Amino acid sequence: MAAFWGVSSFAFAIVSSRKYDGFLKPGSHYLAPQQPRFNHRKTSFNPVDIPLYLPLDSTQDCIRLLVLNPGQGSEGIDCSLAVVSLARDPSYTALSYTWGSPIRRSASLWTFRGIIQYLRDRAEQTRSHPPTIVIDGHRVSITPNLESALQHLRHPSLPLVIWVDAVCINQGDNEEKEHQVNLMRKIYTQAKTTFVWLGPAADESEKAIDFIARTDSIKVTDPTFKIEDLSPPWTALQALFARSWWSRVWVIQEVFLSKDIIVKCGRQEIPFETFHRLALKEYLVRRRLRNDLAFGDQYKTTSRWTFIPPTIPFYKLLANWPFTRREVQSLKGMGLWEGIKATLSFSSTMPRDKVYGILGLCTTSDRGAIKVDYTQQKTDGEVYKDAVEYVITSQNHLQPLQFVQRSSRKTMILPSWVPDFSSHGFSQLSEGLTASNFHANDDSTSWMHLIHPSLSRLPPIVMSLFLRLSSRFFPQVQEHEGFSGSTVCAALSDNRGVLTVRGILWDTISFADPAPQGQIYRESDSIYLDRESRSTITDELRLLEASRRWEQQVAAHKANPYRTSEGRYRAFWKTLVGNRFRGSNGLILPPTNANISYEILTKRRPVPADFNIQSPLFLEMCLFQGRMAILASERAFIITDRGFLGMAPDESRPGDVVCVLQGGEVPFVLRPQENDCWELIGECYLHGIMEGKAVKKAKPKDVRVFHLI
Repeated sequence: MAAFWGVSSFAFAIVSSRKYDGFLKPGSHYLAPQQPRFNHRKTSFNPVDIPLYLPLDSTQDCIRLLVLNPGQGSEGIDCSLAVVSLARDPSYTALSYTWGSPIRRSASLWTFRGIIQYLRDRAEQTRSHPPTIVIDGHRVSITPNLESALQHLRHPSLPLVIWVDAVCINQGDNEEKEHQVNLMRKIYTQAKTTFVWLGPAADESEKAIDFIARTDSIKVTDPTFKIEDLSPPWTALQALFARSWWSRVWVIQEVFLSKDIIVKCGRQEIPFETFHRLALKEYLVRRRLRNDLAFGDQYKTTSRWTFIPPTIPFYKLLANWPFTRREVQSLKGMGLWEGIKATLSFSSTMPRDKVYGILGLCTTSDRGAIKVDYTQQKTDGEVYKDAVEYVITSQNHLQPLQFVQRSSRKTMILPSWVPDFSSHGFSQLSEGLTASNFHANDDSTSWMHLIHPSLSRLPPIVMSLFLRLSSRFFPQVQEHEGFSGSTVCAALSDNRGVLTVRGILWDTISFADPAPQGQIYRESDSIYLDRESRSTITDELRLLEASRRWEQQVAAHKANPYRTSEGRYRAFWKTLVGNRFRGSNGLILPPTNANISYEILTKRRPVPADFNIQSPLFLEMCLFQGRMAILASERAFIITDRGFLGMAPDESRPGDVVCVLQGGEVPFVLRPQENDCWELIGECYLHGIMEGKAVKKAKPKDVRVFHLI
């Protein structure tokens, strides 16, 4: 029938053979899709008379596949579309790539390499006309990166059947886009092979790929292993991992759901599993360098990477690849909030895709709770609000509030309690507190004693049972005061713009001084990899100077909740690092004598005569200064009326209050507004109440309701 219409048979066919490597071979069997209407009155037929995109049958999980005809080099790209049902388990490959430029500048503009990369980027941006390909007789515009990918993927003599989002989805049909996004999990799960396209060969990428392939057999746990024997091509590796693919949110589900993944860069290809093994080796090498002082220069190795830069967003996902992949591919899947947290440092062209782009990773219930909507009737801010509402109400905690950054909320209108997930500062801001395992909220039993004092005489086992049953079966009691009597931690207003929470107003801020923000590049920026230390010497000196200024303010403050001057000084230096140090297995309590590091850094204590870069004290000083820089980023040092010391969002000011909210792991800074409402400024560290003291000391009369707008 297709031949009768005068169009390629591939436009209406798809391989159904189970023995399949992605290319169509002679003798393959075809499955005819839904056929378009044909006007038999016409005496001649032009393929362009048939619309490129015919409606898909959403009840049969239908998708389009691109049949890429043979070709090579810079020859024109000719292909066809075929409609298939995923229910029939068709054989095809899939493509994971970025729509924009695949190559980013990886060197500073102060270097010759950086200037060359900048000029290359400018030349690409000034390209006058987008490339085109021919699909079923239609000339279709595509991005330069997709053109390059198809040219490198096609076979010189066999057609390739592949799913490519840009052309297999009708981008002009929002309803179809929404349905196809919901099918992403099935599309990549059923693909026989997924090709990851990093981009064409550039910036010595051949050296980087060759090195990665060569080191796959190296055992870094071997006592005879030496880093200096590797001779890594640093600049080539840096440029490879600075490519856009590693930071795009959509690619996460594409690789975690796929069976077999091949990474292609130019004409080279390598299994994706190789990168996981490389990330694991990177972790083992860094741990060994930290634990073995004789193994190398501690000052350089604690901030230097060997195989994969730990600063790229994908690093943690690569290191945990088998475990996360197993969880994602299981019937259970990943929770929506866990997925959002894991991908905060990734980027997307459309802000709402920070949520939609991970739905394929999530559980069935979470996917069903978020309706994909690309219409103009729904804003990106509303998508974020819906996601946060669902997380808070379904999981009964306030963890999303810890990611609120008032200073980043500049591009969209959001309630103060909804984070802007499109912001790029999360990896630095949130790491300071959210990864520290604080328990300012104490536990649900303490809150039950405060909310229902009459139940405080119940045995603990009965109280625990009551908590579980009440949170599951008892509805929220929404009264004019909010939800007094309810066991849930938050309630939404009828217009869903106000979040009502329960908490304790602990103290009012009387002094707030923002930390100096001198870092030009964020840790997630590829150019940051040029820097050996967490911040430049100038930035470090400015931060230390600010700490001396803060210490003077502390000494001059009349109130002292830490009893003695020694206790207040101990609280001060612990506040500077959030009472946490980075250990080999995460964040730990700092050593009791870590004040020595601070005093040497601020020149209050002389440097020991036996001090050198191999000594444990030097490493401790590096840890202190690095942790201090992380916590100070976009934060202000604060003192409250009662003398408590802390680090709060840099937009905090005198008159703001510090509260502990039910369901929150850390204290929060709130700002009073009209009509008994409050604006959420963000999370904070307040020394002395991070482990539940405020809740344990509170009386039922201290609990109040806050309406966050």
